[in-house]
Amino acid sequence: MKKTVIILILVALTAALGWRVYNLNKPKEKPGDGPVLVRVAAAQRKDVPLDVSAVGTIVPYQTVAVRARLDSRIDKALVHGGDSVKEGDLLFSLDDRALKAQISEAEANVARDRAQEENLRIQHEREESLNKKGFQTQSNVDQALAAWEAQKATAAASAAALQNLQVQLQYTQIHAPISGRIGTVSVTIGNNVKANDTQPIVTINQIRPVWAQVSLPQRDIGILRAAMAKGVVPASAAHEGGEAEKGKLDYIDNAVDETTGTIAARVLFDNEKEVLWPGMFVDVTLTLGVEKQAVTVPEVAVQHGPSGDFVFAIEDGKAQRRPVKVGRMAGGEAVIREGLKGDEQVAVDGLMKLENGVVVKISLQDKT
Repeated sequence: MKKTVIILILVALTAALGWRVYNLNKPKEKPGDGPVLVRVAAAQRKDVPLDVSAVGTIVPYQTVAVRARLDSRIDKALVHGGDSVKEGDLLFSLDDRALKAQISEAEANVARDRAQEENLRIQHEREESLNKKGFQTQSNVDQALAAWEAQKATAAASAAALQNLQVQLQYTQIHAPISGRIGTVSVTIGNNVKANDTQPIVTINQIRPVWAQVSLPQRDIGILRAAMAKGVVPASAAHEGGEAEKGKLDYIDNAVDETTGTIAARVLFDNEKEVLWPGMFVDVTLTLGVEKQAVTVPEVAVQHGPSGDFVFAIEDGKAQRRPVKVGRMAGGEAVIREGLKGDEQVAVDGLMKLENGVVVKISLQDKT
């Protein structure tokens, strides 16, 4: 009996082991075996605008910090923060009473010195006349000439002092040096101001036109220079709440930033409606030309792997992994430099399930 039990146990173990080996060696079915449902799009050859885009910062065309040029007191303030002014507009008047009194005194000094100068001129002529007749020595003539010349210098100095005061009087009227927008006014009537104080009375920004400062990739230097050599490079600035502003590329810098690998550029916008304000961020696009018959696919078709970019081309009902070289992205499309001819179908959805050689089924909405 005991021997029979042992034999039965050995038979059971042998059967279990055989079943295990069979299960390990039989072909396995993959979860979800069968065609992978994908959506496709056609690669195309077409003319593509050669655009370069970057985020730009709006800066004023000109900025002037207006300061007093003499020590005085604000007598009149004719502008408020945010006002639009034109070049030459009167902004502030300073107290000019002390200066006018000094000018009156200086005018009297000039009149006195010129009268004395005229008197010494006449005296010199008299001495010279007497000398010619033998009634006066040459020494006296020379002394009279020296006195006259000295007085001429004194009169000239008085006139210069008067002119200086008259110039300072002009400084009591503070005018706008440029056209633009007034910033915060830091003084009010009655405040004292000092010549060339570090704190400006007001700052004026010229915002018609304005600049957009951008940093462009160094790889684009060649096409940028080529486009500029042909003429004006059109530009646009997209911003929130309105149509894109039109402008033109003004210049690119003469060196690449070693830290960022970018080159600074400046774009000019007329900004007639003053929709671009200093400090704003805008999406700047430079149109450098048109790339003829470029191969394009939807941007979503391009996948990124350790060995580079690739797409899945659909051929004979299977997904074929195609390495590609992407030139640039433009308007939701990838411009393909290498890897496609332009007549393929590429997968744009279901990409996570695809592998090279996998059987696919094209979505009905993509079939013609």
